[in-house]
Amino acid sequence: MHRILVTLVTIAVFAGIRPASAAEPSRIVNLSARGQVGTGQDVLIGGFAIAGSSPKQVLLRAAGPALGAFGVSAPLANTKITVYRGGLEIGSNQGGAAANSAEVTAAVSRLGTFPFAANSLNSALLLTLEPGAYTAVVSSTDGTRGTALLEVYELPGTSSAVLSPDNQAKIHALVEKALRDYEIPGIMYSVKFLGEQPWTQARGVRDRASNIPLQPDSYFRIGSASKTFTGMAILKAIQDKKLTLDTPLSRLLPAEVLSRYPKNLITVRMLLSHTSGINSYTNFIEEWFFPYIQNRTRIWTDLQLVEMVNSKFSDAELGQIAPPGAIWSYSNTNSVLLGLILERLHGKPLRQIVREGLISPLGLNKTLYPAPGESIMPEPFARGYMNWANYVGVPSLPSTDLDVSTYDPSGVGGAGAMVSTTGDLSRWIEAMVNFDAGSPDFRRSHTDWKLYTGFGPGSYTAGVAQASYGLHIAHEPDSINRADYWIVGHRGQLSGYDTAMMYLPEQGVAVVVCCTRSLKNAPGFPTNANTVALNGIVNILFPKLIADNKAVLTTTPATEKMEPAAGSYRKGLPLSEY
Repeated sequence: MHRILVTLVTIAVFAGIRPASAAEPSRIVNLSARGQVGTGQDVLIGGFAIAGSSPKQVLLRAAGPALGAFGVSAPLANTKITVYRGGLEIGSNQGGAAANSAEVTAAVSRLGTFPFAANSLNSALLLTLEPGAYTAVVSSTDGTRGTALLEVYELPGTSSAVLSPDNQAKIHALVEKALRDYEIPGIMYSVKFLGEQPWTQARGVRDRASNIPLQPDSYFRIGSASKTFTGMAILKAIQDKKLTLDTPLSRLLPAEVLSRYPKNLITVRMLLSHTSGINSYTNFIEEWFFPYIQNRTRIWTDLQLVEMVNSKFSDAELGQIAPPGAIWSYSNTNSVLLGLILERLHGKPLRQIVREGLISPLGLNKTLYPAPGESIMPEPFARGYMNWANYVGVPSLPSTDLDVSTYDPSGVGGAGAMVSTTGDLSRWIEAMVNFDAGSPDFRRSHTDWKLYTGFGPGSYTAGVAQASYGLHIAHEPDSINRADYWIVGHRGQLSGYDTAMMYLPEQGVAVVVCCTRSLKNAPGFPTNANTVALNGIVNILFPKLIADNKAVLTTTPATEKMEPAAGSYRKGLPLSEY
C-alpha cells in the first residue's frame, strides 16, 4: 500500500473553459500537489478529472530542481510520472526526460508562461485522455528523497482547423480511391502536429485470406526508413565526439573490410549523403536478389553484404559507381557500413545501439529492430504482398501476388531492417528533424534541403535541387521528386511494404503512409505511398502550399544557388528495396 504524503486533490475541468490568451492556458490543475517523494512506498499523488464529452490532450510535469529558488530544501531531481484511471495504468514517461522532448518543448511553448522556466522541467508526459477521473503519481527513480511539484495542464489544440472533419473525410476518400486504383490490400496513415498526439487511421484488410480489417496500429516493415535511425545514431556519435563527418573509413573499419575501395578518400559524410561511389548490394541479381526472394528466412551478415560489393570493385556493371564525392548514387551498402562503424565504436550490435539510444528514450513502444532469425513480426502485423513479375518483367519470377511478410532482417541490415507503426514513425520523424545537433551549421546540413546533394542535373530548378539527399534524410516529396517547399524525411520500400515518412518543419506536421503492396500498378516511380501521402494528404491539408509550389516550379525564381552534381545513375536492376 502506498503511503500518501500529500492529500489527494481533485479539480474538475469544465468544457466551457478556454484560454484567456495565448499566454494563459486553460488549466486543469496549476499546482495540484507538492510534497516529499522517496522510494518504494513513498509517492506524490495528484487527482484530476477531464469533464465534457471529448478527449483532451494533457501535459503533466514534475518540477524538482527549480524549487530551490523558492527556498525549498532538498528538491527531488530524478522523477517518474505515471497516470492511472480506475487502477489501470494509462501512461508513464519511465522516469527522466520526456518521452518526446520535441513534443514537450512544443507543448510548453503553446501553453505560455509556467510558474517555472521550461528548462526547470525534469520529468514530463503528454497524453490524450478521454473524459473521466485520473490519478497522477510522481515517484523517485534512483532511491533519493526530496520535494517535488506536480502540475497538470490542458493543451489547446492547433490541428482542429487543418485536420477538420471535412479534411479527414477527404483523406479517407483519397485512401479508399488508392486501394481501388492500385489494388492495395491495406493502407495505414498518420498525421501528427507538433505537440499533439498522432491521428492514425487504416483502410482495407490486414490480409486477403481472412479479410480482417486492418488496424491503425499494425506493425509493418519500414524498409529504408530504417536508414534515418542508422543515420541519427551516427549523428549522435558525432555529437559525442566519437568521430566527425569527415573522418575517413580507413580510420573506422578494419583493413580487410571494403579493402578494394579507396577507404582513405571515403568519409562518413559521403556514406550519409550517398556520394561515396560504393555500389549497392541490392544491384547484385544472382548473388543477392534471387537468394533474397527464394529464401526469405536466410540469415546474412553485414560483412557478407559488404564483401559482395567489394569483390566486384573493378566490374563494368557492378563495380565502383564513381570516385568518392563525385556524384550522388543511392546505395544500401552505405548504410550497412555505417552500422558496422557504429558497432565498432560502441562494442554492441546496431539493433541494441538504436534501441538504447533512440527507440527507448523517445518512447517508441511499437518500433523494433529485429535480430537475425526474427523473420516474423509481432502481432498485430499487416501482411505485405509483392508481384515480382509485375514490376521487373522477368518470366522466371512469380507472376501472382505473394504474401512476403516473412523476411529475415539480416538481408538488409542497417539499410532497412526495422519494424514500426505509422503512429510511431510520425513521432520519430518529428523528433529526428527537431534533433539539436549542436552546431548551427551542422543542424542546417541535417534539415535544410537547399544544402542537400541533388539527385542529378534533372532535379534542379534555377540552381536549387528540388529533389535531394542530406545526411540520411531526403527532400523528395512528390511523384516527380520535385518541390520548392520545405519537406524532409525518407521513403521505405521493402518487398510487400511501401512507406512514405515526411515532415514539414514550417508547419510542424508529420505525414506517414504505409501501403501493404509494393509497386504493383504504381502511377510511376517513386511509389504509391508517396502519391497518397504527399501528393494527396499534404495537398488536402495545405492546398495553398501545393498550389504555390506548382507555380514556382513552372517559373525560374531567383533563389539560393547551389552547384549541381556531375550526374547520377543506377547500375543494375532497380529493385524494390529503397
